[in-house]
Formats: sequence, C-alpha cells, structure tokens
Amino acid sequence: MRKPDPNKKTLLLEKAEKLFLHYGISRVTIDQITKEAGVGKGTFYLFFKNKEDILTCIGLEHFKNSIEETKKQIAKPLTPEKKLNHAIKTKPKTIYYFVTTFPHGRDLLQYMDNDYIEQQGYTGIVNQYIMMFKEVLQEGIDQGIFKIKDTDKLIHHIMVMNSAFNPPYCLINNFEELEEHIEMHVRSVLALIKN
Repeated sequence: MRKPDPNKKTLLLEKAEKLFLHYGISRVTIDQITKEAGVGKGTFYLFFKNKEDILTCIGLEHFKNSIEETKKQIAKPLTPEKKLNHAIKTKPKTIYYFVTTFPHGRDLLQYMDNDYIEQQGYTGIVNQYIMMFKEVLQEGIDQGIFKIKDTDKLIHHIMVMNSAFNPPYCLINNFEELEEHIEMHVRSVLALIKN
C-alpha cells in the first residue's frame, strides 16, 4: 500500500482552517473541506477521523510553527534572559490564539496528550520544546548568568506553571492580560535562577 502524500494533508489543513475561520467550525462539512482542497473524501480519512481531529491537528500545526519561530528568535544574538522569555511565552500565546480563534478548540485541548500528538505525526514536538529550554538554560549557565541546581526539574516546573495559562481563562479577559501574567511568570523564573 502506498503512503499517503503529506502535501495533501497540509493542503487539507490549510483549506479547513480557512473554511473554519470564514464560516465557523459547526457550519463547515468534510465535503466542503475536501472540495476546497480538490481531493476525495477518502483522502481526508487517510489523515483524519473527523472534523475535530483536523481541528486538533490545526492546533498542533500552530504550536509546531510557533516552536520553529521561537527557535529562530533564540538563535539570534540575544541574552539568555531574553531567549528564555521567548521560550516561556511560546506555548501559552499559541494556545490562547488557538482557543480564541477556534472556540471549539478549547474542548479539544484535553486530547492533545503525547500519544495523540505522536499518532498525528507530530513526533518530537514536545521534546523540541523541552530541548529549547535546555539549550537556553545551559547557555545562561555557561555564561555565568543562571545558577540552576537541576535543569530538568526547572524545565518541568516551567512547563507545569505554563499549563496554568491553559483555558479556561478565569482571570484573563484578553491577550494583553495574558501577556501581563506570562511576564510575571517569566520574571519569577528569572528571579529564581539569576546568579
């Protein structure tokens, strides 16, 4: 059996996102997505189980792209503090964008565990995120800026604290408030590790 063409998956994701943004998730059908992408319905089901599945993959695609963008930012000649700031902000900002753009996406976040992420072909996305932190923290240690006893434990702490920025947003009413809270989180992490 031939492997499905990954370009068709990308095309389906792009067309579905465009349709979801224009008409809303509930009003878009799989038939509309496949017609817009110029592929048969069978091709859709090679990659996705249903509309919720493709929406979840759109969220993962946004997260993957934001990690790639953050990697570019931290490759620049910035201070380790600024690089850490970029790395910490990646996930909460991406999730906020996803759930405010696609309100139904909030319900789908619960399914984005490591097993699901790997099944969808996004293997290593979480590891890339962790490695980003390791590189930035190690750079700060090497430059004598950060003093960290256990890097893995600190990364785990950062990720646990970042999950506090996942929906539902009880105390956050808009993007500016989210940024304000993330900034406080970044400052507390830096206060904890600065030499």
